[in-house]
Amino acid sequence: VTKEQKRMKQAKNLEEGRIFNYQLNSKLLAEWHFDSYEDIRKWLNEWFASKDGRNFFEEEFFWRSTQIA
Repeated sequence: VTKEQKRMKQAKNLEEGRIFNYQLNSKLLAEWHFDSYEDIRKWLNEWFASKDGRNFFEEEFFWRSTQIA
């Protein structure tokens, strides 16, 4: 097996993992219903905080990207 074949297999496995995670997360989130933007923001803030307590992703990326859109 060549290095290129190994890289291709790793890339395929990574992509399959991403697809699985997306499908799993979409099924889990399908149970949630939000009535307002504030409810969504509160839930996301709590979720980000539960990950590592830093909220850097939420502060630096997520809300800025939603303001641009």
